[in-house]
Formats: sequence, C-alpha cells, structure tokens
Amino acid sequence: RPGFLCFELSSRAFMPTKRTYLVYYAVAILIWGSESVLTKAFLLDSLAPEAMLVLRTAITALVLLPLVLLDRPKLGGLSRRDWGAVLVLGVFGTALPMMLYFAALARIPASTTMLLYRTEPIFVILLSVVVLHQRVALRVWLLTLLAVGCSYLIAVGGLEPPPFQSDAAQGALLVVAATALYAVATIVGKALLDKVPPLTLVWLRFSLALPVLFLFFGREAMAAIPTLSSQDVLWLIWMGSVSSGLTFVFYYKGMQASTAILASVMTLLGPVTGITLSILVLDEHFTALQVVGIVGLLIIVYFLSNASTQPVQPSETDSRRSWAGASAEPGE
Repeated sequence: RPGFLCFELSSRAFMPTKRTYLVYYAVAILIWGSESVLTKAFLLDSLAPEAMLVLRTAITALVLLPLVLLDRPKLGGLSRRDWGAVLVLGVFGTALPMMLYFAALARIPASTTMLLYRTEPIFVILLSVVVLHQRVALRVWLLTLLAVGCSYLIAVGGLEPPPFQSDAAQGALLVVAATALYAVATIVGKALLDKVPPLTLVWLRFSLALPVLFLFFGREAMAAIPTLSSQDVLWLIWMGSVSSGLTFVFYYKGMQASTAILASVMTLLGPVTGITLSILVLDEHFTALQVVGIVGLLIIVYFLSNASTQPVQPSETDSRRSWAGASAEPGE
C-alpha cells in the first residue's frame, strides 16, 4: 500500500501493545498540553474563536481525507446504532464541546482551561459506572480526585477559587460542560474502535462536526479568511492537521490497547506541558504549590495507570456487552 504514513496510521498495520500504547498517549498529550497556550499566544488576538473553530475543523477533515481514502476502510458492517454513535461523536462529542471550550478560552487564562479539562476522568468514571455498569475500585476514585486536586494547584497556583459572578467563573462553567461532553466522546469513541479504524474514526468525527460549526459560525469564518496573516495560516494548519487530526489518531490507537478510564487519566499529564510553555511563551512563573502539584500529579498518574478495573461480566445482555467492550482491559 503506498504511503508509509498511511501504513503507520492504519489499524491493520499493527495493533498497539502494552509497550506501545503509552507512547501513543505521550505524543498526543504532549501536543494537546501545548494547545491552549499556543492558541492564546498566537491566534486569539487576530482570529475570533468561532472562525478558528470552523477553519481548523475544515483543515482536519481535508488533511485526513487522502489518508482515509488510501486506507480504504470497510464501513458497510456498521449498524444503525453504530452510525448513531458516530453522529453523537461528531456533533455532541466534537462540535459542541469545541464551541464551549473555545468560548471559555477567550474568557479565562489558558492554565485555568487546562485545569478544568483535567476533570475529564471523573466524568469518564461516572459514565463507566452508570452506562457501562463497570465496577471501579475505590482507590481509582480517590486517586483521580487527588489528581484533579494536583491539576488545580498546577493551573491556579493557589487555593482560593475565583468569584462566582466573574468572567473566570463563567468561563470555568463552560469548560466543565465541554469536559463532560468530551468524556462522552471518550466512551463512545472507545466503543467504536472495535468496528472503525482510528484514522477513519477521527476523520468521521471532524467531518460530521464541520457542518454544525459552519451552520453557526460559517459567516465569521469566511469573513476572516482574507484577514489571515501567514503566521495565522501556519498555526491553523498545525492545529488542524496535527493537534486536531493526527494527534487524535495516536490517542485512539493508544485507546485500542487500554481502557477508556486510562485514556482519560493520561490526559492529566497535559498541565505539565502547558505550564512549562506558559513560562516560556506567556512569561508566567511557577509557585511552590504548582511544583507540589506537578510532582504529585506524576506520582498519582503512575499509580492510576496501574490501577485495574473490573469489566462487566459476560452474562450481561448482548446490548450492554457490546458497549461494555469500550472499557475492557487489554487482552480481554
């Protein structure tokens, strides 16, 4: 098959193993951890969040399309329920949370958005328990709560939260809502990986999100195109092709060999990259509490990555069993 990159990203090229899925996660999280800072530094001053959403999503869909065509995925076996899940992933797991997230990013610091997005494991665990009927050990709950607390210290650098009526509080609510929807996307995406290759799933996800975003913000996007500088174009290409495109492919390939909970927990490493770039790019500084949070986060993530969860037993109904596969342990 022509194209080394297509071969590398194809789910049929090789399946991730316990030795490789952490590498996929590391690449994805390092890039995602830098996104808020780089967006804040290089794009938000010259491009409205609404226009940015449409343009980067369009770039993602266009860049991945040739790779998907080379991969030639077989989607004829998808049921109506599967296509419904794909639609949910594109609209409610991609378009809507992106709208909420970028609206929040225009209101609050990049570090705060990184903090609140790190609460995703809590939502994933709740969904795993309520929807997938997965048994989660008490230590997983406790460790995840501690990890979110460490993320709070990293992002805020103190203990006092912002006033409820402030822009910061309103932005925080937007990020929490976006994070809850991203958690839904994690669960649904994990379930679909049994039937859809990672590369194709990412392309479907953003291709379905694009019409929704264009419906709301297409006019702003079209008006912004003539005003873009060469730097704006370069950053949009990076965000659309790498940060929103290939990085999701790596994330899904890692998820093929791990649980949805572990996939969400690994994103807790994002603040480390984000805070480092905040110092270098936005001239921010570490506090003592941030240092404590970074060290604590690394330790907690290590233990969380080794914490086991008990999946649904085979005696459950066929419908529940098919979606319980979204959180099955590697090799089960």
